[in-house]
Amino acid sequence: MRARFFKFKVQMQKFKFQNFGICHLSFVILFVVLTARPVYPVQGKEPGPVRFLGFHAHKYQDFEKNMVSCEVFGEMENLGTKELKGVRVEVDLLDEKGKVVYSEEMELRPRVIVFGNPKGLEQPLKHSEIGIFGINTKECPEKWLEGRIRFRIIEAITGE
Repeated sequence: MRARFFKFKVQMQKFKFQNFGICHLSFVILFVVLTARPVYPVQGKEPGPVRFLGFHAHKYQDFEKNMVSCEVFGEMENLGTKELKGVRVEVDLLDEKGKVVYSEEMELRPRVIVFGNPKGLEQPLKHSEIGIFGINTKECPEKWLEGRIRFRIIEAITGE
C-alpha cells in the first residue's frame, strides 16, 4: 500500500511540473497580449513620409524668463525616400474634459544625436533615420491638464 501511494505521489509531482511549464507560458503570452501597446502612443493621424514614435508635452518653470512654459517634444522617423527637413503640425492642448484650451501651429525640426553633443544637431533625417524634436509653445494656459494633447500633421517638409 505504501509503495503504491509513493508511486502515485511521484506521478502527481511530474504532472504538476509538466503543467506548470505550459501554464506559466500561457500566462506570459496572455500578459504580453493584454499589455501590448500600439507603436504610436499619440492621437494624431500619420500620413506620408513621417511617423511619430513619441509626441509629448509638459509644463516647466523657465527661470530665465521667470514664467511657466510648455514644451512639446518627442521622436520622429523618416519613412520616405527623400530627406525630411521638418514637419508642420497643429497642436491642441486639452483640459480635463478633453476640450481644446489652446491651439498652435508649429514647425518641428528634427535633431540627430551625435557623439559629443547630447542635444543633437539640427539636420535633415535620411530614410529610416530617427530624430528628436523639442519646441516651446507661445503660451501655456493654466487650464491645460499637463500631458493631454492632440496633434494633426499639416505637411512634411522634405528636401528636393
